[in-house]
Amino acid sequence: MTANDFLKDSYFIVWKLSKEPLEDSYWESYLKKHPEHLNAFNEACLKLDSVQFEMTTLKSSQKKELHSRIFATQAKYHSNYPTPKAPIFTLKRVLLTSAASISLLIGISVFYKTQKNNVIHEVIVERNTTDPSIELLTKKGTIVLDPDAILKVDSLGQISYKNQLLDGTKTGLNTLRVPYGKRSQIVLEDGSKLWVNSGSTVHFPAIFPKNERKINVEGEILIEVAKDIKRQFTVATSNFEVQVYGTIFNVNAYRENIRDAVVLVEGSVSVLTPQGTKLPMAPKEMIVIDNGQLSKKAVNTALYTSWTKGYLVFEDTPISEVLSALTKYYNISFKGDSNKLSKKTCSGKIYLSDDVNNVIETLSLLTNTSFSINK
Repeated sequence: MTANDFLKDSYFIVWKLSKEPLEDSYWESYLKKHPEHLNAFNEACLKLDSVQFEMTTLKSSQKKELHSRIFATQAKYHSNYPTPKAPIFTLKRVLLTSAASISLLIGISVFYKTQKNNVIHEVIVERNTTDPSIELLTKKGTIVLDPDAILKVDSLGQISYKNQLLDGTKTGLNTLRVPYGKRSQIVLEDGSKLWVNSGSTVHFPAIFPKNERKINVEGEILIEVAKDIKRQFTVATSNFEVQVYGTIFNVNAYRENIRDAVVLVEGSVSVLTPQGTKLPMAPKEMIVIDNGQLSKKAVNTALYTSWTKGYLVFEDTPISEVLSALTKYYNISFKGDSNKLSKKTCSGKIYLSDDVNNVIETLSLLTNTSFSINK
């Protein structure tokens, strides 16, 4: 691998131009596996840093062509981080309206399939006036936690937060409430790990009984269940249960859902409904629960678990579902003509920036829709 090989790889170029920290881990991992490529990698970085980009104004047709090229190139990489390989395109001077353009298009990475209808719809983005905190409800009261709080339960049933033990958590059932706009993590006393998404509630005991492990969930979690062949682990929701001994899977069971879903990343699980229907799953499968009926299909698990890594991945996803996901993540709401976007779909990756304005501006550009933020 030479410096020129890196400079001919589109993924490397996109990473350098966007300066996206979420992608740094990929290259760190790559260089650990291929230390012999370090010198070539550093040389390529220096060469790319020395490139001067001309600043000029593009015609409308040129902008459209540039957008298409960028989207088409990144779409190839939206699911996985590939190893640098054969040339995809050669780096040339790119004509841009402003430096912000490349940051906007590459940094957010939304890919949109347009319709023939070019009518601009207007959608109002409402910032919710309330900003509730994450709460842990214990036997002794309510404890307010910071955003992205990480809780750890030790073998004695004591919950620690920021390396400090929380009072009143050792016995009984605890409840973690994560509002829209927030996320959290829990490490249970058996070592199982939970990633809790926005708008979710998890009920969990301080210590599991000797014969079973069970938690109750409303909303969405990704869980990595610690193996214990003597004690089954059950994730219970209002409409179904997932039964396992050790595995990784995602549960989506929000109260407002028309259909709930379970996606299995690895291991094996069974989904059980109150009506007695039971269906086993294999890795990379999804079971949809609709009025007690179960259906199963193969899926790309990254579409359903990427939220734990700070981005969302879509494949021909209705815009209405994209807006729903952003509503939960940012604690905002969309009002107006958003229903007129129902026939449009989105494919690609959205990085969940701390600044919601970046995401909204990109959606406006790519969906030909005016998203006005009420402040």
